[in-house]
Amino acid sequence: MMAQGVKAKKTLTITVVLNGIFIFVEYNTRVGSIMADDLWEVAKILKPEYMPMVVLVVTKMDHFQPQGSWQSKDDMQKHISDMFAADFDVNCAVFSEQSSNKEYLFNMMYKAVCDKPAIQLQYEEHEFLQYFELKAWKGREMHDLCRTKTVIQGLTSGFLEGLSDLEDNRNEYSDAEFQDCVYGAIQQSNQELSDMVIKPFLERNGDSTEEFGDYAAYIELQKMVLSAHSEVRNAAKRLLPINPDDTSNWRNALRRCQHCGEVWVRVEGCDGETTCGLLPQTGDPYGEDSYIDYLWTTV
Repeated sequence: MMAQGVKAKKTLTITVVLNGIFIFVEYNTRVGSIMADDLWEVAKILKPEYMPMVVLVVTKMDHFQPQGSWQSKDDMQKHISDMFAADFDVNCAVFSEQSSNKEYLFNMMYKAVCDKPAIQLQYEEHEFLQYFELKAWKGREMHDLCRTKTVIQGLTSGFLEGLSDLEDNRNEYSDAEFQDCVYGAIQQSNQELSDMVIKPFLERNGDSTEEFGDYAAYIELQKMVLSAHSEVRNAAKRLLPINPDDTSNWRNALRRCQHCGEVWVRVEGCDGETTCGLLPQTGDPYGEDSYIDYLWTTV
């Protein structure tokens, strides 16, 4: 694995080139629960587009006993292959048991990946935080985690339901009003996750986190918040006639205030492709917090 720092963007990029990814799972009669959970416990670090690279290696198939619709080992192996292909997009499976020798297993594993093209797996810094766990929460942090997950799920569900209702009543809005509502949902989702999740956590744990130099729990929290906001943002983007992430489209620099109707344009600052923290150099006459609080309110 190679860690490549992209200086211009000031981000960390993790890059590795592979032909396949082997994940070993023990055979269990509860294919759709225990075996699926065991696979996902490992595969959750992979982006969705990398899942077709996975080769499922099912061990201990000698534990198979005829049951229900699967009276032969071949039938059960086909059932396992079909289920993981449908649920996880894993289209290749290798089966082994105690009698399988090393040569057989090697040849089967080699055959599974020899025709697969080498693919470059790449994780940007924010994606690393999203897919990889850094620590196990403990003590007071574990209590915070359970409470925080409930808050995040409630906020996310509320925004998704609101966007769905907005889509169902699309004819009641003009094009401009509809677009304003969608952008407002994206903005407000980000703000409420910050106000109701990030800030309370820092108020409760910030001092001890800084004192002991342990920022992993906070990073894990950011990962959950990013995932939740991405879910809302992706649902909102689906309702827009343009891609708001397209920096080449000048319309993405324009917004209309939902309160006064004034059209404004961002003329400087980060364009979303860097993490350098570049901020506008001129202040806002209405106060430091007015960039969000003055323009956006919960409806």
